[in-house]
Amino acid sequence: QFSEVMKSYQVAHKKNKASHVTPAIMESLRKKLKSYSYTTNGPDYVKLFNIFDNDRTGKVTFHRWLQVMRKTCKFPKYMLNDGDVLEVFQTIAGHDESEHPNRFIDQAHLLKFI
Repeated sequence: QFSEVMKSYQVAHKKNKASHVTPAIMESLRKKLKSYSYTTNGPDYVKLFNIFDNDRTGKVTFHRWLQVMRKTCKFPKYMLNDGDVLEVFQTIAGHDESEHPNRFIDQAHLLKFI
């Protein structure tokens, strides 16, 4: 499933001409997110998703994703600017049947990524 996400990465990456997002950064983020899911009983992906979904709607908007990328994941602007974070968001959120970018990340999107 991660390979599906990386196909989305290639589409989103082409749209961001000044991109700083590399496959290595995507892998680093994936590992970071995976580490946040671990509890004493093993990985808890619901707990991980709830870090992002603070309003419990089942959807993470770009605005919330940006906050979590900066504060929780500790990706400062000098490493990934807001356009780069949007690229990562669109990569994980994927596209609908019409090839339009989804406007949110749900739990299934996040699980495909990690």
